[in-house]
Amino acid sequence: MSDHVAVLRGIYDEWAKGNLRPGLELLDPHVVYVNRPGLIEASTCYGLEAMQLWMREFLSAWDTYEAHATEFIPSGDSVVVEVRQVAAGRGSGIPAEASLFHVWTFRGSTVIRLESVIDRAEALEAAGLSE
Repeated sequence: MSDHVAVLRGIYDEWAKGNLRPGLELLDPHVVYVNRPGLIEASTCYGLEAMQLWMREFLSAWDTYEAHATEFIPSGDSVVVEVRQVAAGRGSGIPAEASLFHVWTFRGSTVIRLESVIDRAEALEAAGLSE
């Protein structure tokens, strides 16, 4: 198991409990965050502040939000993580569940790019792999 996978396992262990703070310390101040088409809102954020603003807006729609990692696929400086999101709508409590992939790209121990991708093949391709 790569060092990056070990670090990400610890982060997702916390995210699965609804604690979304772990992982912030890994992000480069100039991190690029990409939500690919097919997600709630396709967008690209440049920099940690822009990413945090986007995440606060996204999370404001939910009373609870958890991200459960179900698979880790290392590829050089990247790791593809299959994620099952579980949430409850703010005020309504209506449950929601969706699966997607996170593609983490590291430079050393710092994350310089994080992508959210719906399609497995696209996520693997983003990490330099193919099915």
